[in-house]
Amino acid sequence: MQIARKYSLSARTAACAIFCASFSVSYTASFLGLSLFFRIVEWRKPQGKIPPPFLAAILMYAWLLLDWCIHLYMGEANLHNLVRGETGDVFLFLFGLHVYFLLDDDRHRIIILKGFTLFAIVIVISGALSVFSEQRLARAIYGKGFLATSITTPQHLFAVVRGIAIYRPIGFMNTRLTYAGILIMVIPFVFHFAREATGRKNQMGWIALLVLSLAVLVANGTRSAQIGIAFALCVSAAEFLFRTNRRLFFAAAIAATMLISLVYLYGDFSGRQTDFQRPILWTGAGAIFENHPWIGTGPGGFASAILEWKKTFNLSHPMSWYYVESTPSGHAHSDLLHLSAIGGIPGCLFFLSIVALSVRTVASQKSEAILSRSALIAFFAAGVAQCYFQDDEVVVIYWVLLAFLERMRSDQFTGNWTSLQTAVISTP
Repeated sequence: MQIARKYSLSARTAACAIFCASFSVSYTASFLGLSLFFRIVEWRKPQGKIPPPFLAAILMYAWLLLDWCIHLYMGEANLHNLVRGETGDVFLFLFGLHVYFLLDDDRHRIIILKGFTLFAIVIVISGALSVFSEQRLARAIYGKGFLATSITTPQHLFAVVRGIAIYRPIGFMNTRLTYAGILIMVIPFVFHFAREATGRKNQMGWIALLVLSLAVLVANGTRSAQIGIAFALCVSAAEFLFRTNRRLFFAAAIAATMLISLVYLYGDFSGRQTDFQRPILWTGAGAIFENHPWIGTGPGGFASAILEWKKTFNLSHPMSWYYVESTPSGHAHSDLLHLSAIGGIPGCLFFLSIVALSVRTVASQKSEAILSRSALIAFFAAGVAQCYFQDDEVVVIYWVLLAFLERMRSDQFTGNWTSLQTAVISTP
């Protein structure tokens, strides 16, 4: 393992990209590009092989690119589909792989973990602040002012407590779904820091941040994220308790899944006026997959395909016209269904490979490795009913966390999160 003699610009800009993900995907993309550029300028041979989930992702994006070429040949695709479609996320994937190779260096780890720690703190605190603001905090960054318009809509009301309005928190994000998707990947690390922090003041600070993050998640109200983090924590707890008994572990995981499913099906979720939209999108995505089982719609083709399906569906179900037409058409509201609809059977299988390889059992007994895995489990579990894998703000954090976890799996991640946290705080 090499020890850096100086802080590289690629590591610094990578840390900035991670930190900026807490308030602006545009700034993240800018620093991401700079980090990849400086990686080329500061070129040195990568240490270690490409991890299995990253290899699966390479195959998936290669297939999506080939799929786009097939649709282009058939006259059903254009350059816009390639750039603005799902293949555009390949740069976020490359950034995650880039971070993985940066983490082979101890000082690079400190720099990147500093960026991630600041990112986590800003995510939680900005969410807590947004609870008291009807206007979206991101408007202050983009200079849009605080006048509510059709573009800059106000936040959703959560409750009124003693005359004080409480709004559903979204931090600096544009939607509460995006914020919730990021938050569930942050909570396991806040929990770890709270459990392992040294010094009373330091520990109390992290405990306060943990309580705040859980309260914000509840107030946010995104059920897919809440179920995702609950399922992940159940799996992690079962793994801690029953690590040596695989049968007992799987039985506990299945029981947790059934319990959470029952809560979701029979819980009191009144007031949700858009619950009918997900089944419509799932039905449409399934129909698209059945019509094009091998090549799907191609990258960037889902919206136009679902609009065509709506027209056909409305002809045979005229009484459902209002509900079908008022349903958004951007994505399938399910990561697996979405990848299946745009990439056919190969796209579906490659995505499932990424999921399986990402959350495979951690050989290390370190709690931080298991918690890192739980963050990825939460991401994929929440993605069953939401397209988090298609959300740039969310998926960039997934790739970064996957890079951390794969370094731990390769036994090349020296020390632990607690010691690195101390280094992060003490490093200028």
